[in-house]
Amino acid sequence: MVDREKPFIEAYQMTREDYSTQAKVGVFILIGLITVGLMVVYFGRMGEGFSDFYNVRVEFANASGLLRGSEVLLAGAKIGRMTSDPIIRPDMRGVFVDLQSWSRFKYPLEVIL
Repeated sequence: MVDREKPFIEAYQMTREDYSTQAKVGVFILIGLITVGLMVVYFGRMGEGFSDFYNVRVEFANASGLLRGSEVLLAGAKIGRMTSDPIIRPDMRGVFVDLQSWSRFKYPLEVIL
């Protein structure tokens, strides 16, 4: 009689219950990944591409700290983004800045941002 060693990894037959469990885990992980992806798009900058904007040119006496791409706040709420670097007025008494504001925000002409 020849004594043969068992292979290190034996062939394992998955049962119907094992397939069902793995399918449920896969669907759960897929739903989680889709949810995380949608949250990144909705709450991140990528979601801004799906919003309607209108352009506004604003005049400031001092442009200290203003950079292209900075957020625009009104009463602490984000209402848009700066689209250009400050442009010095011809009379040297301030700067113009181009802003992109979400169309869902309406404010009067004389508002102070």
